[in-house]
Amino acid sequence: MTRAAKIRVLLLLLAVFTTLLALTPPKAALACPAYEIDSCQQVSNGAWCQWSDCAKYNHCVGDVYNCGYVRVTCCV
Repeated sequence: MTRAAKIRVLLLLLAVFTTLLALTPPKAALACPAYEIDSCQQVSNGAWCQWSDCAKYNHCVGDVYNCGYVRVTCCV
């Protein structure tokens, strides 16, 4: 392969890469800060609790015991 052909292939690959990069949709920005919430629900007695770094999400209803918490991400 001649030097001119190698340059053409390189330019073609560069053009394909930049086209794909331009067509990739941008990541959606969060409109608000994210908080990780630990949430728990017990079906047997209807009790549930949730805990977070954000105090307004910290509350319980009923008596929760032997509970595995599930993490979810939430916005304020």
